[in-house]
Amino acid sequence: MRVEVEKQPDSVSTLQIELPPEQVAKEWNAIADSFARHAKIPGYRPGKAP
Repeated sequence: MRVEVEKQPDSVSTLQIELPPEQVAKEWNAIADSFARHAKIPGYRPGKAP
């Protein structure tokens, strides 16, 4: 992970963050799995949404 902080006027900062694609994919899948377990989607049993 790489983080750059750029100071701007008026006490504002700009952040630029780079993450490896593998780390992003892992977190994305974990969030999607959690959502699928708790989502109520018509036509699917609870916890069985694709």
